[in-house]
Amino acid sequence: MITFIINTHSSTSNNISNGCGIDGQKEILHHIAGSCNMMHHIAGDGIISKAIGYKTIEHSITSTEGMQIKSIDDVDFNNEDTYVYPVFTTELLNMFGFTHHLIYKHNEESGHTEPKKLTIDPVFKFLPQQVIEKAIKKELYIAVMSICEGKAYIEGWESVSKACDTYNIPESQVILVLGGNHSNYDYKTENFKNKSYIHLNYYALELSCKIRTGYTKVLDNLSSEKKKHYICLNSQIKPHRYHMVSNLLHNGILENGYVSCQNYQSHVNNFSQIKDVYAMKETLRKDGANVLEFIKFYNTLPYIVDSIDAKNYNNALHAPWTYDPKLNDLSFKTAIDVTANQIDTYYKSAVIDVITETANRGHHVNFITEKTFKAIMHKMPFIISGDKGNNKELLRHGFKLYDMLFDYSFDEYDLYVDRNNAIVKQLKKYCEMPLEKFADRVKQNDVQKVIEHNFKILETNNIWLNFYNDLKLLIT
Repeated sequence: MITFIINTHSSTSNNISNGCGIDGQKEILHHIAGSCNMMHHIAGDGIISKAIGYKTIEHSITSTEGMQIKSIDDVDFNNEDTYVYPVFTTELLNMFGFTHHLIYKHNEESGHTEPKKLTIDPVFKFLPQQVIEKAIKKELYIAVMSICEGKAYIEGWESVSKACDTYNIPESQVILVLGGNHSNYDYKTENFKNKSYIHLNYYALELSCKIRTGYTKVLDNLSSEKKKHYICLNSQIKPHRYHMVSNLLHNGILENGYVSCQNYQSHVNNFSQIKDVYAMKETLRKDGANVLEFIKFYNTLPYIVDSIDAKNYNNALHAPWTYDPKLNDLSFKTAIDVTANQIDTYYKSAVIDVITETANRGHHVNFITEKTFKAIMHKMPFIISGDKGNNKELLRHGFKLYDMLFDYSFDEYDLYVDRNNAIVKQLKKYCEMPLEKFADRVKQNDVQKVIEHNFKILETNNIWLNFYNDLKLLIT
C-alpha cells in the first residue's frame, strides 16, 4: 500500500507545507482561505494552485486500489506501507531557497513600479520534524510535486542536492513529480540523469475528474449550433500569442473566431512574459515578426470574449476546468459557475480550437495544459501554437492528432513566427469555406474517431494511472 501523508497541523504562517507553495510569477504566497492559489488542508476544498484542486489529488488517490491518504497523526511506520509525504509547489528552484527571485512592486510614494528581491527559505525548513527524521532513516519519501510550467527544472536537482545536504536527507528519498512535459529538454541534462523524477500532468488529472463526475452532461445540454470557425482564447501576454492574434487580424480571419486578447492596460496585474509593449515590440522584431503589423494590431486591442478582472481572478479561462465535488448535482449557482457556462457556450459554438499553449520562448519546452485538455473535453479538433514539437508531444501520452485536417510539419520549425505563419495559412483555408461546410467536414467519421479516442484517453484517467505505475517502480 502506498500511503500519502497529510499534515493536518501545519501553521498557516508557513509558506510551504502540504500544498502551501511559492508561485514564482507573483511572489511568496501566504495561506489565505479561499485563495485560488492555495490548498486547504485535508478537510478543505481549496486548490493547490490554478492548475490543480486538492480534491482532485484526494479523489485520485482514494479511488485507486493500492493507494490511500492518512493524517500524520494516524501513521504507523511499523507496517508494510510505503509512505510518501507530498509537498506541492509551483516553483522548483525558488522553493529550495537557492535562487533570488526578482519581482516587481508598486511604490505608492513614487508612483513607479520597482524591482524587489526575495530570498526564499528552503522547502525542508517547513516540513514537520518527524518527516525529516523519517526521510533521513529512509522510512518515507518526500514527493516534491511541482506544478510550475516554467523552466524551473533545468538546475532543479542541484538545488535538491543542496537542500538534502543541509538536512542530511538522502537524495534517494526525494522524488520530483514534474508538471511540465520537459522530456525533450531538461531531462537530458546532466543534472537529471539517474535521478528520481516522474511526470504528472495535473491539468489532465483535473479535467479527467471533471469528466468522470458528470460535467460533460452540462456540455451536452448546450446548443451545438456552430457560429464561428474557431475559438482562440489568450489570457497572459506572451510573444507567440500576440503574433498569432496579429496574424489572424492581418489575414482577415479574426471575425471568423471567438478571440480574446488583452493589452497591457487591460491585463490584470500584467502577468506577462515581456514587461511592456515597447519591449514586446523589440522582442517580436528580433524574433522575425512584422513590427508594423504588430503595431496596427496592438492598437485594436483588447478583444474581449472571456473576461478577467480584479474581483474575479478565477476567470472564465480557469473556471470550466476546476473540479469541485460539490457540483455533482450539476447546478450552477455562483457567478463563477455562470461565467464558466458562458465560456462553454462559446466552445460549443466553434468548430475547432486554435490553442496558444504555454510556451517557454526559445527553449522548446513542451507544455500540455488545460488549454489543450479543454478542447479534448469539449470534443473539438484543435491545433497548437506553442513550442517546437508541442503538437507531437501529445502522441507520447497516447493521444492522436488531426492529420486529416492539418499538416503538422510546422511543429518542427525552430521559430514560433514560422510555426504561427504555417498554422494561420492552414486555418485561413478553412475560414474561407462556408461555416456549415467546415462544420460538416469535422462531423465526418475520420475526424470523429480521433475526437472520441482523445476524449476516452482523458476520461479513463490514463495520465494518473501512468503516474501511479511510475511511482510504484521508483519506490519498490
